[in-house]
Amino acid sequence: MDWKEAPLRTWPAERWSPAIAEKYEREGYLFTVFIPDPKEVSLLAEQLARQLDALAPDELWIPMGTSNHGDHRTTRNACLLMLAEARRRFSGVPVSMYEDLPYAGIPGHAEQIRAAL
Repeated sequence: MDWKEAPLRTWPAERWSPAIAEKYEREGYLFTVFIPDPKEVSLLAEQLARQLDALAPDELWIPMGTSNHGDHRTTRNACLLMLAEARRRFSGVPVSMYEDLPYAGIPGHAEQIRAAL
């Protein structure tokens, strides 16, 4: 759907350099500092709804967002928002969530999400 990785959406490409990229990779910080932006979540939810209208799926699989990977959490939030806003459209479509491995680094987080839902 033509979305860039979280770091590239929040920090323009011209500001990146090999030294900056190496620093973030070395510190394991690249994807973990990006909290889902409500505007991005809303925009992605709208795009997902349009795509799914065209596809008419029999089932949906969405990531649980069980880690600090910003793109996974944004996708999870957007999927849940889309489902909430289009309840009637998706009421007969089974929805499954998957634990997004290998990013699921917080023990028990999947169980917390299941319990909350």
